[in-house]
Amino acid sequence: MSSLNTPILFLLFNRPEQSRITFQRIREQRPAFLFIAADGPRTNHPDDERLCNQVRSEVLAMIDWDCKVKTRFREQNLGCGAAVSDAISWFFTEVESGIILEDDCLPIPFFFTYAEQMLKKYADVGHVMHISGNNFLTGMEAITDVFFSKYPHSWGWATWRNRWSLYTFQIPGNADFRLNEFDFLTDEEKSYWRDIFAKTNSGIINTWDYQWFHTIWRNKGVCLIPRNNLVVNIGFEGNATHTLTGDKRFDSLRTGEFKLHIFPSHQEADAAFDHCFFDTFLKGPSGLRTFLQKLRNWI
Repeated sequence: MSSLNTPILFLLFNRPEQSRITFQRIREQRPAFLFIAADGPRTNHPDDERLCNQVRSEVLAMIDWDCKVKTRFREQNLGCGAAVSDAISWFFTEVESGIILEDDCLPIPFFFTYAEQMLKKYADVGHVMHISGNNFLTGMEAITDVFFSKYPHSWGWATWRNRWSLYTFQIPGNADFRLNEFDFLTDEEKSYWRDIFAKTNSGIINTWDYQWFHTIWRNKGVCLIPRNNLVVNIGFEGNATHTLTGDKRFDSLRTGEFKLHIFPSHQEADAAFDHCFFDTFLKGPSGLRTFLQKLRNWI
């Protein structure tokens, strides 16, 4: 059987079922280089120690092919912000480029082909900073097989060491966060992100990925989006480590393979896509805005 040459970072915590399902998909690809990181158990959750140990042992037992494995298993809990960003930084001290998957992000097999090919294709295009496996607006017609957005989606993604090296956990720019430097479509969008970045820096939102948004934007970067969605989230259930919304739009996204033949002539964000994404999912009380804010708070 052929193996995947692109290194994979698999992020675990305390969900055995989701971890088994997603790791089985990784197992089918037989990656030559496998990195596994896990945050430590929370002291105020009695079941965490047992579940964290169970997840780690079960995933390691599933490795039945020849590959190089490295682990970073923490004994103490750092939280979803520091633990994930630390694991990604550790990963990129070891590899030049790679795929990042969390335990509840289930890719279709084509995702791995897509990510590997796109990492090679855009390796020397420095402002392409993020390869997303997600397309939340699959109903929009795309002229090309991939396109670009300013928004990085992280339910299965890939990047390069030299892009991640620009990441900072604390968002710079004082109270204005350098927002005047970014291309926001409306004042509403600008205000939305000022609020998000302020809550992230203050610790009200405990996360790692809003800092990645800011990193990409202040470096004039763009994110690659596939024509079809390639990853679904299987973490919307009662024992998730994050709060839930009950919004089934996200775990029922249509997925599908496509040919990687037609590419944009310019690596520029698609303003129409970004405007539609913000209007549909971020603004307002019932969209992804509420979902994401809830998702990032520990129970």
